Amino acid sequence: MNITDKLFSIFTRDVVLFVTTLLTGVVIARYLGPEKMGIWTLLLLIPGYAEAFGRLQLDTSSVYFIGKGKIKLGEVAFILHLVSMIMVSVIALVGFLNIDFLHNQIFENVEMDVQEFIYGVFLIIPLRFIYINYSYLLIAREEIKAYNKLVIIQALTTSALSIGMIMLMDFGILGALMGSILGLLI
Repeated sequence: MNITDKLFSIFTRDVVLFVTTLLTGVVIARYLGPEKMGIWTLLLLIPGYAEAFGRLQLDTSSVYFIGKGKIKLGEVAFILHLVSMIMVSVIALVGFLNIDFLHNQIFENVEMDVQEFIYGVFLIIPLRFIYINYSYLLIAREEIKAYNKLVIIQALTTSALSIGMIMLMDFGILGALMGSILGLLI
């Protein structure tokens, strides 16, 4: 696969991601309404901040070390997953010990009880860390087709499951949460 083919496959992947994300956002906003869409967006801040503050970027550096042949893929994968699980444990411990603080700070003006959703959204964090690890390992191995498949499958399954659980099963925010968790698992 030459550089032009790789660039085109990345562009195609990004178009699919854009359309999928846009469609999912529109459906979620339409079916949940503005208040619940806002709550869902606030819930997604938790794994977003966990990733920003809890990911040590070892996955990024692994691309360099694997590319230079300085470390074996299996060793890097083990280290990445071990460090990720340690960081997820720290994040979960801090999060669960401060669940009331999180609830009061992020959801101060929300009348709906979202405590269960906060616990549920913590399930996204380890799955996202593992997903990111595998993404960078595929990039390090220059397996662009496999990387694109991983990204597209995750996006499409998350979108389809979230939309299905919101529209067809009328699960509301729980449907979006379950779709996100199951999409990352798949």
